[in-house]
Amino acid sequence: MSLDHLLAQKEKPEQCIRESKTLTVLCSLLGLFCLRVIGQLLVATCHVPFLPPMTEWQSGLLPYPVLLICQALIIGIYGKVCIDFYRRNGFFYKLNPVLAAPLRAIGMIYFVAVALRLLIWMTIFEHHPWFSGTIPIFFHFILSTFLIVLAQNHCRAIASAAQSSTHHYLISERRKVSL
Repeated sequence: MSLDHLLAQKEKPEQCIRESKTLTVLCSLLGLFCLRVIGQLLVATCHVPFLPPMTEWQSGLLPYPVLLICQALIIGIYGKVCIDFYRRNGFFYKLNPVLAAPLRAIGMIYFVAVALRLLIWMTIFEHHPWFSGTIPIFFHFILSTFLIVLAQNHCRAIASAAQSSTHHYLISERRKVSL
């Protein structure tokens, strides 16, 4: 058995554990977002008394039917990400260095923007309708975190692959020198 083969076997369990943790986090974040969408739908259609009123669920920037369509699209895309990770195959699972950096930047900018919105809501514009209700703010944190976790997985995996290929290159160069 070659040294290269042994090194590849050693990396696989660590990679499986990391990917399993990533899948768990992504599915948990998606599940929380789905509960939010279902909760708001129950309030909008059934007027359930045990959930906050409709005004607490959205800022009012979008009419609810448009918001619901957007939420369904988000669930579809994030669901596809989770399915790709579960299958360990697909567009969102396969390492893509072109996708990693923009996803990370978008996720971080989104997260910071939501944090600023929360800070402004809590200090200056509590009375303004766009800043009312912390439910949307909390779930925007959920959505941005999903993007950050996905991007981080791609960045970490790409760095690991680069390190591994450098290691394998050094081993092959060492073999050439010893021959």
